[in-house]
Amino acid sequence: MLKLGNNNLTGHIPSSMGYLIWLGSLHLLNNRFSGHFPLPLKNCSSLVVLDLSEKEFTGSIPAWMGNCNGKFIDMVPGDAEITYTPGLMVLILHSNKFNGSIPLELCHLDSLQILDLGNSLEPFPDALVISAA
Repeated sequence: MLKLGNNNLTGHIPSSMGYLIWLGSLHLLNNRFSGHFPLPLKNCSSLVVLDLSEKEFTGSIPAWMGNCNGKFIDMVPGDAEITYTPGLMVLILHSNKFNGSIPLELCHLDSLQILDLGNSLEPFPDALVISAA
């Protein structure tokens, strides 16, 4: 878990963040990061919680976010122990400056329980809308 929220951090998320492949939870809320959605996070394949809310991110939410599903991982090469990571369960991206549409690929996040895109962009893909019927 890495919690760096509310620290008034600025600039871009460093590319070295992509080396944290075992990181399960990343909280960067309420800082002043800017630019496009951080591509290095694509390598953080163990993320279960990602909170990038209240930023100045622009551009679109990348379609690869839909590939953050559960997987079995060989923690130590050559070791018999295999670990299961459940995939992205919490995705919080509210209050950013994204443009474009919400990627339909987010519908492929099998373990997703919380999706907060409020005040970021619209429309929601029909596949993400749950009816109250």
